[in-house]
Amino acid sequence: MKRRNIIIVIILAITAFNISALATIFYYNRQAAVKQDSPFQLPDSHYARWFEDELNLDNDQFEVFRNANRNYHHSGQEILDEMQMIRIDILNELDKKTPDRKLLANYADQIGKLHTELKNLTIQYYLQMKEACNESQKEKLHAIFKSMLDEEGNAGIPDNSSK
Repeated sequence: MKRRNIIIVIILAITAFNISALATIFYYNRQAAVKQDSPFQLPDSHYARWFEDELNLDNDQFEVFRNANRNYHHSGQEILDEMQMIRIDILNELDKKTPDRKLLANYADQIGKLHTELKNLTIQYYLQMKEACNESQKEKLHAIFKSMLDEEGNAGIPDNSSK
């Protein structure tokens, strides 16, 4: 009976590894398609300056964008780091001989709450920038954000390799 349990755990681990590998391949293929289809090429850094150029922002608008950008990236990175730590905790718990399902469910809830927090932060970021824009800038801002979504509405950031 003990040998059978060991084999089942090994099979489950191999299956989980294969599923994650396939999901990673699928994800990066989808991201590559988003990058090729995007009319906007976001930079790797200095987003506020990029928005200044793309939207022809004046100095006051640029300050709003720069402050919104700093807050978004600082707070967003904290959330992403916390989510990553929980993912590691999940993997460590899954690796145990008898994982605690209640603890795993709690981890999943925590990630869900953090994901919601990140989406709300993104919404706040967008609305702060939108408030500073005139009508034509609002249209272009919307087009920029829309270009970062694939056909299923998943976010992807275009690269700047073709610029």
